[in-house]
Amino acid sequence: RVTRSDPDGCPAAGSRWTGDVTFGGRVWRFQGRVERMDPPKQYITRGVSSGVEITIDVECRPTGSGQSQVIVAAELTPKTLAARVLLKPISLGQASIQERFDRRVGAFLQEVAQEIGAARPYWAAGYCSARGV
Repeated sequence: RVTRSDPDGCPAAGSRWTGDVTFGGRVWRFQGRVERMDPPKQYITRGVSSGVEITIDVECRPTGSGQSQVIVAAELTPKTLAARVLLKPISLGQASIQERFDRRVGAFLQEVAQEIGAARPYWAAGYCSARGV
C-alpha cells in the first residue's frame, strides 16, 4: 500500500510518498520521494525504511511494435547495523526473492495495463504500456 503524502497533482521530482511493505512476515513502513521524473521514459524514487535506503528505478523503452518494455530495478542499501542484519537473508535467498519481485512487478504492470486500457487517449501520447510484459 502506497499513499501520496504531499498535495495532489501530477507526480514530479520532489513528490513524497509513504507506504507499507510486508517482508519476512512483518509490515515495514517506508517514506520516499521522487528523485527524478522524466516521463514517459523514466522515474527514480529514493526512500528509507528501518535503516535501509531504497532506490527504485523504473525505465520504459519502446519495442518498436507499439509496446514498451518496462525495466524495474530496486537497490537496498543498509545504513545501520540492524539493517545489515535484516538484509543478510536477502543475499542468501536472492534467487527466490528475485522470482517474487518479478511476479509482483508483473502483477502490478498487468493492473496498470488494465487501467490504461480505459484511459487510452492519455497513454497514447507515448507513455508506457505493460502489454507483452
